Amino acid sequence: MLGTLGCSRAHAGLTYQDGATTPPVLTNVVQPEYTQEARRARFQGFCIVHLTVDERGIPQNVHVTQSIGMGLDGSAIKAVQEERFKPAMRGGRPVRFTFAMKVSFTPMH
Repeated sequence: MLGTLGCSRAHAGLTYQDGATTPPVLTNVVQPEYTQEARRARFQGFCIVHLTVDERGIPQNVHVTQSIGMGLDGSAIKAVQEERFKPAMRGGRPVRFTFAMKVSFTPMH
């Protein structure tokens, strides 16, 4: 139901770990659930999620490193776990890539 979602954007950092690796590219964005508590408070903000994208483009070891509260941390983790990426590449081969991404929450009007 769209009414339960906040507007969110997840941004991968463009930091190259070794100068020869291209970072993963987000191909399937999943909107995290905007909690009732946060919606009632008209709360907005962001959390930072740390993850590893494996060679198949699937997020692994997803956890929050900068909390937002109001139940939104769990929503961010769940959404990021469901997202898909074009994997990072090194020498033409897919490789694991660890990075942090920002998940923003803004209440819908």
